[in-house]
Amino acid sequence: MTDNLVYTTQTEKPSHRLSNNLLVRVAAEFVGTAVIAFAIYVISSWGTMINSNSSLIMVGVGTGLAYAAAGLTFGRASGGHFNPAVSFAGMLTGVVTWLQGLLYIVAQVLGALAAAGVWHLLTPVSQNAPRKMWMSIVVNGFGTNSTSATLLGSSSGLSFGITAAVVMELVFTIVVITAFYTTVRPNGSAHKNHAFALAAAYGVSAMALYLVDGVGLNPARSTGIAVVGSFDGLTTNPLQQLWVFWIVPLVAAAVVAFGLIIRDSVQAQRAETEAAVAALRLEQEAAAAADDGDDEATDEDAEESLPEVIVETEEPNAEKE
Repeated sequence: MTDNLVYTTQTEKPSHRLSNNLLVRVAAEFVGTAVIAFAIYVISSWGTMINSNSSLIMVGVGTGLAYAAAGLTFGRASGGHFNPAVSFAGMLTGVVTWLQGLLYIVAQVLGALAAAGVWHLLTPVSQNAPRKMWMSIVVNGFGTNSTSATLLGSSSGLSFGITAAVVMELVFTIVVITAFYTTVRPNGSAHKNHAFALAAAYGVSAMALYLVDGVGLNPARSTGIAVVGSFDGLTTNPLQQLWVFWIVPLVAAAVVAFGLIIRDSVQAQRAETEAAVAALRLEQEAAAAADDGDDEATDEDAEESLPEVIVETEEPNAEKE
């Protein structure tokens, strides 16, 4: 037998609730981040080598679908952050507690490390395709570690430096975090258009960033492959550039959080003003109604206080008689 439940606008529906078990939420963040990171590592390396002519489209579509799929699968439990920058913004805005946010970030980094380890073990190598070649197009970096230096450098000598990496990462991480938090409820659960918004934000951002720095956007994704790649003899150790892919996304998270706080404050002030105006209007209407009632009562009292005057008239025929 089911209960007859009545929902109001203030009632949190069961479908809008995240898991009550913190361990379950943290585990969902670990697994979801591992799935996303592994998919991105594979697409950025194996997929690029196989389809070099459409690598940007492949990276963009693959990245967007990876985040959307993980969000739909594991987001019901944890809220589907899978990104320390997203969790940090949630900590600043109060969507998650600081303890929960820190546990999320630890789980995300460990998930990306696990994904990078599995990718490293499964990636084939040979004399013509050494591990260093694979790693150079999957790590996040700039200058000699820029994806453009590997894919375009041999023919054109082009590569993107730290300035381009910082600016692009800042702009597109803001896009990603904004897309996330404008499509979730106050408790962090997703609206219906959340997965589509994430897929679009991550997909477009990935296509814009791939040649610049290999698509950061996510400090956990950058950390996992940087740790594993630090042993593969790249020209520049990716750990030396990893600070950019932590500081910039966290700054982007702070910018978005500040904007969200201002938005919520303005909305709260507007709602308070509208409520005050509505209360004043009701008070005025009530006073007007009371005045009308007093006027009607005064008129009735005045009518009742007037003396009754009776005028007698004689009939003409009676006078003749």
